[in-house]
Amino acid sequence: MTKTPTGYSRLQIALHWGIAVLVLLQYLGGDFMTDFYIRNGVTASSVADIPPLTRAHVLLGILTLALVTIRLIVRLIHGAPALPEDEDPRLKLVAHATHIILYAVLFLAPVSGLVGWFGQVELGVLAHDAMTTLLAVFAYLHIGAALYHQFILKNDLIRRMLKSG
Repeated sequence: MTKTPTGYSRLQIALHWGIAVLVLLQYLGGDFMTDFYIRNGVTASSVADIPPLTRAHVLLGILTLALVTIRLIVRLIHGAPALPEDEDPRLKLVAHATHIILYAVLFLAPVSGLVGWFGQVELGVLAHDAMTTLLAVFAYLHIGAALYHQFILKNDLIRRMLKSG
């Protein structure tokens, strides 16, 4: 059973921002992976010379999966702070749904990428592409909501991810 802390732990904050940076790097380097796939198909082992940026994408995907797994475990153990009491219940529902989807996609995107890459399963590649699109949509929603809370509602909600509580 999770408890309701007053803020996120330093570890949760570090994992949040670390995963955010990794995801951004993956999007910036995703074209290298796409180019490799178009030229060579879904074969991690059949190409003697895998370009360094393609290898980096795979390794960062593995690191992302590891950090997301740790983050999920820490969240189950530590919990997460409650949303503001005066928050509109509809916004709370959207926030909870968005977080669940983000966690799921952050986990499934690297898993499907690894299935495509190491398992040489084309369906894994297709699922990975779908997951990365979903991730972009929900990441933008998450960022937009944080900015809405900070600058429109002015409830300083973003502070929870900047300073441990």
